[in-house]
Amino acid sequence: MNNPDDRVVFTLHKRRTGEQQVAYSRACHDEDEWSSASSARYSLCGGEYHDREKYVVKKWLVTYTLLEDDA
Repeated sequence: MNNPDDRVVFTLHKRRTGEQQVAYSRACHDEDEWSSASSARYSLCGGEYHDREKYVVKKWLVTYTLLEDDA
């Protein structure tokens, strides 16, 4: 990671379809990115995302590239 703003995030997807999953957070909005695979798996109270055959966690590097200065 070259830029200090770059970060790693984790997303949850249905393994069969690739559809990204979300969880409604305590902050009253949908979460679709987490800071760890564990946070993603435990994001639903009922534990549905623990099923590794049904759901896959993907790890992403989010990078920022300056396209234009003083746009």
